Parts: sequence; C-alpha cells; structure tokens
Amino acid sequence: MWSREPRIRERERVKRGLFFESVVKIDATRSRLTLVTPDASTQLLAISKDAPADILASQAQGLIPGEYRIRWQVLASDGHITRGEIPFKVTQP
Repeated sequence: MWSREPRIRERERVKRGLFFESVVKIDATRSRLTLVTPDASTQLLAISKDAPADILASQAQGLIPGEYRIRWQVLASDGHITRGEIPFKVTQP
C-alpha cells in the first residue's frame, strides 16, 4: 500500500533522480521501474541497492526533450504487487 499516489521527487533538474516511497517494506529485487521514451521504446531502470527498505530509487540518464512515462511495479514485503504509470515531460533547460 502506498502512503499516497507514488510520486517522483526531483532532487536536481540535471540529475533527473527519482524515487518512490511506500508505507511498507519493498522487495526491491523483485520490483521494477521501466522508462518509456518518446518513441515508445522501453528501458529498464536500475534500482539503487542503497535506498531504504520503503523506497525504490533510480536515475534516468541522457533524456532528451519529449514525453516520457515511468512504469512501476512493486512487490511489497507482505506479498502484494502494485503497479502503475506516471507520465512526465522533459523540456530544454
């Protein structure tokens, strides 16, 4: 169960860091973050192993301007799978 709709927190505009926060522990090894690019191709994002147990953290590299989506799938420690999609737009700095 999410504490609220998962959100992308922008640490710094240039880094394009993102993380998802949950109210329960997440099984990060069985969870997934996928970037959908403007041309509809997909890229599996590496999940940080250093994040706390209730956070999935990753970083998208080399994004060009356009419309993107993050597809997320999380396996909570209680066995529940939750998934969704978050659209976002990259613009010129």
